[in-house]
Formats: sequence, structure tokens, C-alpha cells
Amino acid sequence: ALKLVGSHLWAVCFATIFVWDTETFEPHGQMAKHDGYIVDLAPVHQSLVSSIWTVGNEGGIKIWTAESLYSGALRIQQTQEIADLEHEVRRAQEDANATRKRSVALQAQLSEVSDERDAV
Repeated sequence: ALKLVGSHLWAVCFATIFVWDTETFEPHGQMAKHDGYIVDLAPVHQSLVSSIWTVGNEGGIKIWTAESLYSGALRIQQTQEIADLEHEVRRAQEDANATRKRSVALQAQLSEVSDERDAV
């Protein structure tokens, strides 16, 4: 299901809600709170406040205030970006450690070959 709420496009896929800014085409993030698939979502406008109602196949109905979900989704996106960067840093550190070990092994091999050459 796709719904336009103000300048934000809301979409559901399985049990996850995705939110995009239609002016910048930037994702605002995603939320997953239903225990089952989301069947539909409906924007509900009341005076100055917009909310989104979702219905899941587990029988649950969730009500999201649009403004809080945008900021919450953005926090989730930022948290995911931080986790991705932390993972990349760990992988780079592991690669650097492996490179150092390989360098030490090659230095030892070079020294051994040089010693054999000098002995001849």
C-alpha cells in the first residue's frame, strides 16, 4: 500500500513501514512494529495533526502520529547508518591486522631467502 501524507510517501512491505520525502526523494527511514504483515495503512487528518493507522494480519491496529514517526524513523535510519559504519570500521581493522600479519610473514620469508643466498 502507498499513501501520500503531506510531502511524505508512506509504503508498507510485509511488517515494515517505509517513509520517503517526496520533495527530496530521500528516505526518512523505516519502522517495524506489527507482529504480522501489515494489510493496509490509512492517513487520518484531524485539524492540525496527521496520523497513520495500520492494520496487521495478526489483528493489531497501530496508530502513528506522522510527525513522531518521521523523527523516529530518522533516528532509526541514523542508528542503522552508525551500525553500518561501525561494522565497516571493524572489517577495515580486521583487514589491517591481516595485512600486518601477511607483511610480517613476507618479511620473514624475505629474510630467510636472503640468508640462504648469502650462505651460498
